[in-house]
Amino acid sequence: MRQILITIMINAFLHAQVPDNYDDYDLAKEKVKPIKQNSLSVLFDKTAPTILSMKVKTDNIEHQWATTGDLVTIFCEASETVHDIRMVVLEKEIEIKRMNAREFIANYLIVDDDPDGLLPFNVSFKDSAGNALENYEITTDGSSVTVDRTKPDAYTTGIMTPVGGNALPNVWNSTNNSMEAVIPVPNDTTLIGGVATFFAKIGSGEWEMLGTSHPLDANDLDSLKKVVLTEDMVEAVSGFDNGLTIEFRSSLVDKVGNETIGEMSESKIIIDQTLPTLSRIDVESTNLFPSVAKVGDTVKIKFIADEPIEPPKFTIYGNEIDAVNTEHFNWMVEYVIKQEDSEGYVRFNYQPIVDVNGNPEKKETITQVTGFTGDTTIVYQNGDMFSGNWKEGIIDGYGTFSWKNVGNYKGRWMNGKRNGYGTMVYNSGSRYEGEWKDGDFHGDGTYYYANGDVYNGEWRNGLKYGQGTYEWKSGNSYRGAWINDHYTNKGIMTFSNGEKWGVYVLPK
Repeated sequence: MRQILITIMINAFLHAQVPDNYDDYDLAKEKVKPIKQNSLSVLFDKTAPTILSMKVKTDNIEHQWATTGDLVTIFCEASETVHDIRMVVLEKEIEIKRMNAREFIANYLIVDDDPDGLLPFNVSFKDSAGNALENYEITTDGSSVTVDRTKPDAYTTGIMTPVGGNALPNVWNSTNNSMEAVIPVPNDTTLIGGVATFFAKIGSGEWEMLGTSHPLDANDLDSLKKVVLTEDMVEAVSGFDNGLTIEFRSSLVDKVGNETIGEMSESKIIIDQTLPTLSRIDVESTNLFPSVAKVGDTVKIKFIADEPIEPPKFTIYGNEIDAVNTEHFNWMVEYVIKQEDSEGYVRFNYQPIVDVNGNPEKKETITQVTGFTGDTTIVYQNGDMFSGNWKEGIIDGYGTFSWKNVGNYKGRWMNGKRNGYGTMVYNSGSRYEGEWKDGDFHGDGTYYYANGDVYNGEWRNGLKYGQGTYEWKSGNSYRGAWINDHYTNKGIMTFSNGEKWGVYVLPK
C-alpha cells in the first residue's frame, strides 16, 4: 500500500520576543515565524503550561493584610506564552494586565462587603496548543493576603492625671510639667504593631492630636497603657486659657489600619495657672500706739488674698505660725511679744502662698518688701499690680505691670523704668512691641493702632524718628524718614491703587 503524507501547515508561537514594558499585549500582532512551512510534519504538544512565579501583596503598610480601600496586586509568570487568561478573586473574575507574553498582573480593591479571612483567588490560562492550567491558587513564595475589616473593640478613654509640682486631680496648674494619659488596650493580636493616639479639645473647638501616636506591642494587650503627654502638648491645645476645661479622648488603630475612636475620658481638666497674690499687708500691735509694741502686746499681721488659698505659714522671731482665715479672702496672723525677742522692727517672713489649685505665689521666701530683692507680686491700693523681679526694693529685670486704667506691659525693666525689649497693650486696643528706654519707645519697634494702622520702624524718646514705614488701614503706606513723630518728604508714598510718589507732602 502506498503511504500518503499529508502536509499540515501550522503557525506555532514559540518563544516570541515581547517587550517588557507594554500594556494590552496582543498575541495576534506578533510576527512569529511559522515552523517549517510546506514541510511534512506536525508539532505535538500535550504538556500543560505551568506557573513559574505567583505572588500576592497589598498596598497596606502590612503587605500581607488588607482592609477596606486597600489594593491587592497578584503577579503571575507562566512557563510559556499563554492566552485566555482568567483571574478570579472571591468568585469574581477581574481584569488582568499583561506585562509581556508570559507575565501579567491583576489588581483587586477590597470593598466593605468582602469577608474577613484569607483572600481566595485562582488563575487559569492556556498555551498555544490549547493545553490548559485550571484554577491554580498556590503562590510560589508562600505569600497570602488576610482581609481584616474588623475594628478594635469599643472602649472609653482612661483617666488623665496631671503630674509634677503641686499635682492635684482634674486641675492643670502652673507647676505641672506633664500629663499621664491612660488607654485600655483589649486582648486583640491585630493591635500588635498598631498605635494609640490621644486627642484634646477646649470648649467647642476641634479635636486636636496630642503629640505623636504611640506604638503598641504584645505587652500592651489586655492592659491599661500609660502614656506621658508633655507640658508643651497640653498647653498647645487651641483656646488654652485660665478658667477653661480640657476634654480628652483617644483612638486605637490596629496594624491593618482599622480604627476605633474611644469615648471621652471622664477626666475634665480645669486650667488654672493664675498665681495668687497678697495685697494690703498691714502690721499693727495692740499697744496704745499701734506702731510700737512691748512685751505682752500682740502683733497682728493682716492681709488679703485675691483668691482662695491654702493657709500660709508665717515666721516671726523664729516661730512658725499658721495664718487664720477671718472671712472671705481676709487672713490674719497673731504673735505675742516675748521677753527674749530682740528689740527693733518686728521682722517676719512667710512661705510662698499656694492657692487651692496648687499655684504658688512665687518660688522664694519673701521678706518685707522694703529693700526686697527677688521675684514677687505686689498689688497696689489703686488696683495696679506688678509681678516680677525686684532689686533692693526697685523693679529691675523682667516683669509684668498692669495699670488698671492704662493697660499691661510685659518685658524688661531697669531702675524702676521700662528698658530693653517689651510689649505694651493699651486698654484702648493699641499695642507696641519693641525697644524701650527710661519708659519711652526708643529703638526699633512696631505700634499697632486701635484703628488698624501700623507703624514699624525707629523711635527716639517716644517719638517716630529715623527710618520707618506707616501703613494705613485703607491700604496706603509711607516708607521713609521721620522726625519727631512727623513724616518728611524723603520717602515713598504708595497708594492702595498701586501708584507710587517719590516725593509727597501729606496734609497736616
